[in-house]
Amino acid sequence: MQENPYQFIEDALIYEGGRVSDHLICVRANNPSPMTYTGTNTYVIAAKLPAQCDGSPSKAPASVMSAMGQAHSVSVRAGARQQDAVPPALCYIVDPGPAGQHIYDVLAALAQYNLAPSAIIETHDHLDHTEGTAEMKEACERLRQAPVPVLSRRTQTLPDGLLRVESGAPVVEIVSLPGHSRDSIGIMLPEDKVVLTGDVVFKQGPTVVYYPDGVLADYLTTLDVLDELVASGRATMFAPAHGWPYDEPHRFIEATRVHRLERLKQIDKALADGVAPNAAALVNAVYTDIDARLRPYAKKSVQAQLVYRGYEVTG
Repeated sequence: MQENPYQFIEDALIYEGGRVSDHLICVRANNPSPMTYTGTNTYVIAAKLPAQCDGSPSKAPASVMSAMGQAHSVSVRAGARQQDAVPPALCYIVDPGPAGQHIYDVLAALAQYNLAPSAIIETHDHLDHTEGTAEMKEACERLRQAPVPVLSRRTQTLPDGLLRVESGAPVVEIVSLPGHSRDSIGIMLPEDKVVLTGDVVFKQGPTVVYYPDGVLADYLTTLDVLDELVASGRATMFAPAHGWPYDEPHRFIEATRVHRLERLKQIDKALADGVAPNAAALVNAVYTDIDARLRPYAKKSVQAQLVYRGYEVTG
């Protein structure tokens, strides 16, 4: 019998993607795991979405990708020439996710909602978010018959502040959110009061402070930054890279902060009880309540906690 890829998920419902807000849709990749949860969420931020685009985006069979791409490319070009056609709205694709079938599914969503890609944005440079970036860029440039830039901290093309790639494209705000990784950013949709948070804060549980790239002090500061966005009324919903988008973001920021500080207390106690300041030993002593497949990632967080407490990292 084939193993159920979702057996580690306690929620009764698997997030399938769909419309998130007035200018945002989600296409979920089928790459579930203990680290990616139900899969990687690729978001599409649109300058305009049709009113009838509720529900989940259509999935495209790989076999029809070429024909679909050619047809949509023709419609993009024709839209500008035909008075009776509705020109596609411009959009940003956030975190292309895995290569292969998922790229086709995202392109199918663009065709379904009459969207044309203006740019690809990466929230951070981890493979479950960026494996398909090159393939997505190539496909998008076929659709637009024009260059489609990839914007990221990795390529130093994504500074903080307002972003509008071209006339008619969405206006978003880029916010630094380091901690999970040094290059993590959030993308705020000012009109919708939604923040795409990457891997910073989830509804379903805590993230990893991904040592050596992730820094615990940065992460705790990032939680304060997100708290301020919520307290000021600028953000009322978070859209994470894995799992369900959610209202009441302050509740989950606080739960994440409490969890992270509790783990730090557990590390402190283990050290006081004589456990060596060794990451592997501390994982064995403290992280007894997690899926065994997550232990390598727990080790990353323990290493970040040791640095936070002033220890040299070993083990």
